[in-house]
Amino acid sequence: VKVYGAKAKYEYIKAPYQINGKEGQATVPEEIISKIGEEKPILFLIEAAAGFGKTCTAQEISQLLVSQTEKLPLYAELSRNRQARIFRYILLDEIDRTFPLLSSRLVQAEIKNGRISVILDGFDELLRKGEDGEDFDNKEPMLETISELLTGKAKIIITTEQTLILLEHNIS
Repeated sequence: VKVYGAKAKYEYIKAPYQINGKEGQATVPEEIISKIGEEKPILFLIEAAAGFGKTCTAQEISQLLVSQTEKLPLYAELSRNRQARIFRYILLDEIDRTFPLLSSRLVQAEIKNGRISVILDGFDELLRKGEDGEDFDNKEPMLETISELLTGKAKIIITTEQTLILLEHNIS
């Protein structure tokens, strides 16, 4: 916020939202953080149109995980990684970047144990990448990789502009 002056400060803005068809009470990050400690795997989908603050929300969740819980975030901004063609390799690359001193197997085990929460920001970016004619092996391997991680106490948070892909595969 330095570019806006010495007195400028960052503040997450509460906006109305729905969770499972009901009006949300807290902020979206607070809502998710309140469920992070649950003893079951949970897939959180944050769906909104472009420019509605999905990335800010994902970053706020990451910050709250560190400051308010004993969990660690694995934050992956998927629009950044344009080299890999297979989602599993993109995820492994993000694991290696975030936890360079740990084996990817250990990190994946800690995701399943609930110690590390996965935040996949811009999930739909990878699908659009494939639609642009680039050779990206998309939907089914992506969902398969996520379902492999979504066991035990795993928490996976996905931001996307579209959740239609999940409904097409009966994963709602």
